[in-house]
Amino acid sequence: MSGIYIPGMEMPKSCVECRFGSIESCNETEPLIIRCIVLDNFTHEVDWHEVCPLIEVPDHGRLIDADALDMNYIHIRDDGMKIYTQRAIDNAPTIIPAEEGET
Repeated sequence: MSGIYIPGMEMPKSCVECRFGSIESCNETEPLIIRCIVLDNFTHEVDWHEVCPLIEVPDHGRLIDADALDMNYIHIRDDGMKIYTQRAIDNAPTIIPAEEGET
């Protein structure tokens, strides 16, 4: 499954604060209704919705595709454990670049 990463976007604390939610109804006689444009459904949740697909990415260095490590730079021990050399890691495709200040 692929997805998107939006650099600099903070994880919202609730559906009400989310950039991907729009308030559809809010009056004295009806409960708050929020439309989630990511899920294309409606919620009455003021706090976080349990089916929200957003995932917080913590502060990080360069995130790589470990499945694409070059097997020429991997040593396999007698017990089957794979040992990745620094060259294999350095040459791995970058999925998300390091954040500023991270190495």
